[in-house]
Amino acid sequence: MDATQSPTPFVAALFAGDRIAKPGNAMYHTSIPGSAAQANPLDLAPKLFAYTLLCLRDEGAIAFAEMSKKVLFVTTAWIHVTRTGKPTSATGLAARLFERIGDGKSAKDVVRAWFASDVYNPWGDTVAAATKEAIDAGYLVPEKQGAAASLGAKLTRFVATTVAPGREEELHKVAADAAQRWAGYQSREGALVDALVKQCGSGIGSRRNQMAAAGIEQIG
Repeated sequence: MDATQSPTPFVAALFAGDRIAKPGNAMYHTSIPGSAAQANPLDLAPKLFAYTLLCLRDEGAIAFAEMSKKVLFVTTAWIHVTRTGKPTSATGLAARLFERIGDGKSAKDVVRAWFASDVYNPWGDTVAAATKEAIDAGYLVPEKQGAAASLGAKLTRFVATTVAPGREEELHKVAADAAQRWAGYQSREGALVDALVKQCGSGIGSRRNQMAAAGIEQIG
């Protein structure tokens, strides 16, 4: 555990999940670390990717181009992603995402390539990966779960945690900064952000395999 490690974009967006994603419901919900709130993982997971890509763009590492093609009466639109430099601070999951960017790839392609294979619950796996990164960075401590909860977690991929002692104030500041940054993106370039979230959601959904084993999947 490295208590000095800076939060990655995935971790920052996770902490701000109750302010950037739709609320959870009876069927789809995941707890937000450091908060009593819950978010819908189907909405949160794409925004973890979108926020990370926007942060990489801000670092000058990538650029977006909105593309479209019309065939007969059907217009297909996508966000083209290209490398324009090297990330200045991206590590872990963000670095993995940057590595998946290649010539001719859309945001959907990049997110799809982030996964090693098709999985049972790619939305839950995304949130779980961000949670693990927060644990590794020293912000969170995993909680022990009973047998019934552990069985359910195999399907939801939910990782129960508590905030590490002494990190509460820092976690809340990270969450507030990420929420403010996300609000700025939406205010300045809402159409791009919406399209990017949709593309990221499509990339995640393309990895859904209902026949995959319900055991914990490996990302990487």
